[in-house]
Parts: sequence; structure tokens; C-alpha cells
Amino acid sequence: MAWAKTGSVGCGIKFCGPVSYMNNNNVVVVVCRYDVRADDSKKQINQEGDTCSACPSPTQCKRESGLCV
Repeated sequence: MAWAKTGSVGCGIKFCGPVSYMNNNNVVVVVCRYDVRADDSKKQINQEGDTCSACPSPTQCKRESGLCV
């Protein structure tokens, strides 16, 4: 999940394999960094409106995903 004002997201994924203390279930760790990050948990995480109606410059709307990229 990213906040409405987040402009960039980068994530890394690590497959750790089966872990004994998790009943030998496979474990996957995902870590993401956000720019601009949100420090206020009371703010909305999105903005209401039509899809891609507020894409900031220089981003463009990807209609198939509904994201500004």
C-alpha cells in the first residue's frame, strides 16, 4: 500500500525457504521503500476522484492499471 503523495516505490523480495519454527512453511520477506513517505497515520492513503484524474507532471496515466507512472 502506498500513500497518494508517494511518487516512487522500490521493493526487494527474498525467498527464505522452509523455516522450522513456522512448521517448515516457506517464508518470503518483502521490504519496500517509499518516496515521499507518509508519517501521519491519520491522513488518507488515497485521493477520491476519477482514475488518474490527478496524475502529477511528468507522470502519465496507465489506464490498464489505473496508476500514474
